[in-house]
Amino acid sequence: MKHPEVIACFRRGLEAHNRECEGASSRIVVRAMLMAEPPSIDAMNSPTRATSTKRAGLERREALVARLYADRLDQDVIVLR
Repeated sequence: MKHPEVIACFRRGLEAHNRECEGASSRIVVRAMLMAEPPSIDAMNSPTRATSTKRAGLERREALVARLYADRLDQDVIVLR
């Protein structure tokens, strides 16, 4: 499920992104997580409104967001800094 080469490639891409954004701290990726479940338009409340869609996505993945921002790092969280 979590292939080391896929994770390494993802990490390299994020590191390249961070190098390109040097000096723009708001664009730097510090933590990331690959999700096995793709986004679902059916799970969104109102796909025509961006804010509703974003909120619904965060609510649907609340447990993943908690793992991403937890003080104690999860094994699936990729830390770049």
